[in-house]
Amino acid sequence: MAEGMANAVQIAVHIALCSSYELAAILAKRVNSPDIPPFLELDFVSRQYVVRGAASLFPAVYDDVIQAGDSGNDSVFPYIVIGSDSILDMSTDTSSGGDINVTIDVWSRYDGKRETKRIQAAIYRALHRASLKVPDHEFIGCDFDQEQPVTLDPDGHTYHGVSSFRVLIDEIGYGN
Repeated sequence: MAEGMANAVQIAVHIALCSSYELAAILAKRVNSPDIPPFLELDFVSRQYVVRGAASLFPAVYDDVIQAGDSGNDSVFPYIVIGSDSILDMSTDTSSGGDINVTIDVWSRYDGKRETKRIQAAIYRALHRASLKVPDHEFIGCDFDQEQPVTLDPDGHTYHGVSSFRVLIDEIGYGN
């Protein structure tokens, strides 16, 4: 039950981030571009939402990234990973709900912390107090929880930012 709630929330967060024009513009390095199309499709192989016909313009938002060592290829940066989640069961005798904490990681190779912080600010605007569409659940709320300081990874090139959000949901039709 708890895993189903977490999966539903991850899907909703993924869609919200991939629907953000601001994030698309930042991650595509086309900040002033008004022509990023809103048509999404899920690439089941890469587990990434892409824009039909213009995948290179859309944000790199993943739920998992395989760490294959540093190839020196900075073109894959920046990107976002919907990271770990924790669930506090809020179920009662008559309802099945949860308080899910979702971690969002930002990875950038921009010289300095600026790009990472801009992406984190755009994530905040996309998720804080947003009305998410959580499959098979009644959405109650999404609120910013915390942000850790942006750090430079041991490789000396990659900046890492971490934000977390609380999502409250109830399962639809529980006990019926």
